[in-house]
Formats: sequence, structure tokens, C-alpha cells
Amino acid sequence: MEAKHWFGMVGLGALLVGGSFGFNQYKKPGDTPGARPLSAEGVADVETPKPRKAPPPTKPGPSKPKPSSAKPGPSKPKPSPAKPGPSKPKPVPTKPSGGSETPPKPVAPVGGGAGVSIAGRIVWDGKKPRLPIIDPSSDGVCKAMYVDGKELRAERNGIVDENNNLANVVVYVKNAPSGGTRSQEPVTIDQVGCKYVPHVFAIQLGQKLIIRNSDDTTHNVHWKSKLNDDWNVTQTSKGDIGPQRKFAKAEIGTCLFKCDMHPWMEARAAIFSHPYFAVTGTDGSFQIKNLPPGDYEVWAWHEKYKYAKCKKVTVAAGQTTQLAGTFNKKKKNKLVVAK
Repeated sequence: MEAKHWFGMVGLGALLVGGSFGFNQYKKPGDTPGARPLSAEGVADVETPKPRKAPPPTKPGPSKPKPSSAKPGPSKPKPSPAKPGPSKPKPVPTKPSGGSETPPKPVAPVGGGAGVSIAGRIVWDGKKPRLPIIDPSSDGVCKAMYVDGKELRAERNGIVDENNNLANVVVYVKNAPSGGTRSQEPVTIDQVGCKYVPHVFAIQLGQKLIIRNSDDTTHNVHWKSKLNDDWNVTQTSKGDIGPQRKFAKAEIGTCLFKCDMHPWMEARAAIFSHPYFAVTGTDGSFQIKNLPPGDYEVWAWHEKYKYAKCKKVTVAAGQTTQLAGTFNKKKKNKLVVAK
């Protein structure tokens, strides 16, 4: 091929290539679909998207939680960031009946025995009541009895032992049958350590009451009641026993012994027309004996915290029915048949 022919073909090719570039030339990168114009710093700006047709509105309703990426499956609520894992409702702490702070200890059953129809125990529900300290210095004999750390305390707020058992609660049958055997043993109330012992007692109509002074000082016994008159007797020396007393009418809650010479001295009495009653001891226990079979209403009474009631107590022949009671400061007391 001659040189002129070769140069002619090269020139023609160069002309075609140049025309092609001229035909496809663009003024800026944005003119090319998908290209991003450059900013002054040489960074590609995001292209403003063209408006799209809005999707149809969704129906209102509760939003569903997104499924966990770790465990595909049915959607589950996301756990709390503070406590990972599925949330569980916290148990609601319960209080003992009556709105008390500490629950009473379990009530141990009280043994029955020959003739025992009803037995049980009364416990204290809550913080133990405080027993105020008494200053007996107004009487030298009384003061001498309480030295070297020995204290005289008022008992009205309730005597509670280390197991929450409550003493001095009178338990009795409200709808007791008439009759029954009257005890021939007299009831004795003593004055020992410049206080009445016992602090609470129960007695039946016609049963004798003996009042003794076991202190080497003078006491006077002032009886006050609503239904059984009032009287006052002085006992001047140790060993004195006043005249035996009897009561004419049943009465509970309004009978009081006082000593006008020692104003802190008090005792309470409960008087019944039948023998179906008892007073809890220091262990909170009580027993009611020889009650005929049947259904009864049983009440419990404390001088400060008032009453608790059990409306139906069934007594079977030869068996002992167990009761359990609780008393508290709010007077929301309970007396129930123990299971």
C-alpha cells in the first residue's frame, strides 16, 4: 500500500473518532443519568430524588413490635434495656390481715384432753407493744421492790412473749347454753409487788372471789363496774384477806379494780352466767371444757384491743375444736377455726 493511501485511511479514522466524541459530549456530570454533581470540596452531593407516588395510608391500629433479628419468628416485645430477657410481672408483696408490718408466727395447736371442747391460741400481729415503766417511788416499800434493774411495767398494752403469744385475752362462748357446772373453787386476786395478780381474770356468777394483800404496805381495793355496783375496802397489812365477794350480773368490758393509794395498780374482771370461758396464759393458749355438742359463736376480748369474733364453731362429742386468733394495734382482730 502506498504511503498516501495509508495516511488517507488514518486521517479518515481520526475524523470519525473525533466526530463521535463531539456527538456524545456533555456539559456537566449531572447530565448523565446516575451521575452525582461534585461539590466545591470534590465530594459528590446526593441527587435530589424525584417525587414518588405516596403509598396508600395504612389502617390505624396498635403498632406491632419488630421481630428480633437474632431469632426470626413471631414478634415479641423488646425487653427492658435495664433487665435483658422477657419481662415478668413482679409479685405484689402481701401484708397480713389488719395492715400489719410483720406476720405472726405460725400458731401451734393446743392439745385437747378429757372434756376439752374448744382450745386454741391467741397471737399478736405486728411489732410488740411497748409497756410503759412505772415509777413506784411514792411508796418506799414499793420502791424497794424495784432496784438493781428490776422494773415495774404497766400491762394494759398487752403482754406478748418471744413467740408473739398474747396473754390476758378472755375467750368465751357468746350463745352458751344455760346451766353448766359452777366451779366450787374460789378465784383469788392478789396484791404482789404493788400490782394486781392476775391482771385479768374471769369468774362465774355465784363463784367466790378472794382478795389478798401479799405486800408489806397498805392497799385499798376500789371496785368499779357498770352492773355490779361499786365498793371500796382497805387492807392495811401483809396477809390481809378481805371479805369474800360474789357478783350478781354478767358483765365484761366495764369491770375494774383500782388502788387509790397506788394509782398505777389496775386489774380487769369478766363475769359470766355460765362456765364456758377461759383467759389466755403467757403462751397465748386457752381451753374451754365440757361444752355440749352444737354450733356456737365464740368471742375473744382484750381490755385495750377489744373484740374478735368467730360466728360459727361446731363442737362434736368427744372432740376438740381448734381456734386461732390474732390481735393488733388497729383492732382488726380475727378469730377463726384452725384448719
